[in-house]
Amino acid sequence: MNQFFIGSHELVSDQPGGYESDFKNISRGRNCLFTVFCSGASSSSAVFLEYESPFFKNEGVQFYEFSGLSDGYATPAFLNSPMKNVRAVTSGDGSFWVSVNYQN
Repeated sequence: MNQFFIGSHELVSDQPGGYESDFKNISRGRNCLFTVFCSGASSSSAVFLEYESPFFKNEGVQFYEFSGLSDGYATPAFLNSPMKNVRAVTSGDGSFWVSVNYQN
């Protein structure tokens, strides 16, 4: 019997540019929504989403980029492809918050 599942992880919480989060397991989800908020960011600020490389432990492979960020929320990103572990890497000025919500 299949059970409906909803989960979420906070990848980055009030961290500056140059921060690399830990990998979070989202393997129970198929559909994912990534949300990014930044405060005090310049137009050169960005957030990169990465999945864990199947070949090199703790190495990330970029699959999405939120670029040209300014104060406030970025346009959310929707992923409709299952992945195991994801993380966020911040770049630029300001403070960043990144979360992922997922369901099966």
